[in-house]
Amino acid sequence: MKRIINPWTRMPGYNCFGCSPDNPIGTQMRFFEDGDEIISIWRPTQNHQSWINTLHGGVQAVLLDEVCGWVVFHLLKTAGVTAKMEMRYHKPVSTLQEYIKLRGYLKEMRRNIAIVQGEIYSAEGELLCECTCTYFTFPQEKAKAEMGYLPSTVEEQNYTFEECLNMLIEGGLIVSNGTPNAPKAVCLYGLQTWISRRLSRFVRLCNVAWIMVFLVILSCRRPTMTQ
Repeated sequence: MKRIINPWTRMPGYNCFGCSPDNPIGTQMRFFEDGDEIISIWRPTQNHQSWINTLHGGVQAVLLDEVCGWVVFHLLKTAGVTAKMEMRYHKPVSTLQEYIKLRGYLKEMRRNIAIVQGEIYSAEGELLCECTCTYFTFPQEKAKAEMGYLPSTVEEQNYTFEECLNMLIEGGLIVSNGTPNAPKAVCLYGLQTWISRRLSRFVRLCNVAWIMVFLVILSCRRPTMTQ
């Protein structure tokens, strides 16, 4: 396996929820080339759950759309847009496991239409979810001129799956002890949201208090009737 170098990293305005390494609330996915396949290793956390300890189905769709999209970007050497995505949820994806493995590969090419298969596996290698994505792809020159496409490259060194996993653990993207890996930026974002909500409630209470004071003043200044 060879690590893919993301060509959009540090590009102004690039903040993809799926693959930007600088998006603090994104999935920050990394990708590896393994022959004709794209591989990603990702750590689910409790921040991504639907029911308790279960990875949200919408997050699973994001992960699969992303790994399939990189089949188009990296292997087909162009850009494309998702036209259709068919999901098949086989088993719940636990957020307590150390990592999940995502796999994407080209199933069929019909002129400019790419049919790409995406799969999610547990850390034990069990198939949990899969999808079939249909992409409209563009000629490379048009993709470069109109869609910001940049060709991706790979590092020369070959890695085993275990080396790739250790690489992500050392980079802090996967926690090796199985505890939820919530980035500090996500925690700060949650704190900011909590403070914002409390301030908003405080302002509303202050407005109500001022209205009550105003009504009391008006009632005190109301002239009395004389006989």
